Amino acid sequence: MTANALQRVVWPGADCLEQVARSYPESLSGAEPLAGCVAFYVDRLACSVVGVKVEPQSGVFYGGWIAPDLAGPFKGGAGSRDW
Repeated sequence: MTANALQRVVWPGADCLEQVARSYPESLSGAEPLAGCVAFYVDRLACSVVGVKVEPQSGVFYGGWIAPDLAGPFKGGAGSRDW
């Protein structure tokens, strides 16, 4: 079973940024706390966590981010498709 994602739009001032975030109004079993949370695509925005700039996760599928204090390897890079 898959959950249906909603693509989100952000309006900073007068600009409209489309497809910069997503959320799932209903989550898959076991991920209920994530229902309704919003995930931002770091490669389309300048994002930081507690003032620290985060980098986008490699690959075109993932919307994840990586903080400088995390060590890999991370899924999404070359050779990680079948992990």
